[in-house]
Amino acid sequence: MAKIQLRDVARTWWLAKEATLEKPITWDQFSKGFYERFFRVIAQKEMEEEFIRLQQRNRSVDEYAAEFSRLNSFSPYVVTDEEKWASRF
Repeated sequence: MAKIQLRDVARTWWLAKEATLEKPITWDQFSKGFYERFFRVIAQKEMEEEFIRLQQRNRSVDEYAAEFSRLNSFSPYVVTDEEKWASRF
């Protein structure tokens, strides 16, 4: 599904990358390759640190959940399963 959302440079990158991977391709393979290609290492670390420091504070639960999900998508190796996700949330 992710493939149909890609455009321009990202689509070209994925089509080339996909041809080199053994099938079936996992979400982990896709996301790891995508982050390596399109996010500087320093930016990835900054997002991970922001995710680790994230607190609800004066946000509503919905606002916090949205920010939690957004930052978690940039640091997929911090929370690797549902139990850790729930605990971290």
